[in-house]
Amino acid sequence: MDWVKDYAPYIIVIMQGVMLLVSLWLSKNFASRQRVESNEDNTSNQFASMNLRLQRVEDAVANQPTHHDVRQLERKLSDVSSDIKRVEPWIKQLSNHVDMLIEKELRNK
Repeated sequence: MDWVKDYAPYIIVIMQGVMLLVSLWLSKNFASRQRVESNEDNTSNQFASMNLRLQRVEDAVANQPTHHDVRQLERKLSDVSSDIKRVEPWIKQLSNHVDMLIEKELRNK
């Protein structure tokens, strides 16, 4: 036990040095309260920004036509196309008659 009394100051200095190294390592590897709070503020700002973007996307998606609407529109376009195809010969015939009438009027003058 005599050696403890003789080496006590050295043991205390070594223990203090080890504690200093441990505290330096802990401060380097673990975040301080200030850094955590600043990261928390940044994270909450980013979260609010992402919520706003998500809300915009959800609004845009909500205003998009549904599959049913698109199918209905395709059917209507198909109906209009078939109607135009049915009327087209009549229009050609009328155009031909108008051309003939104009030609007749021009000959009479």
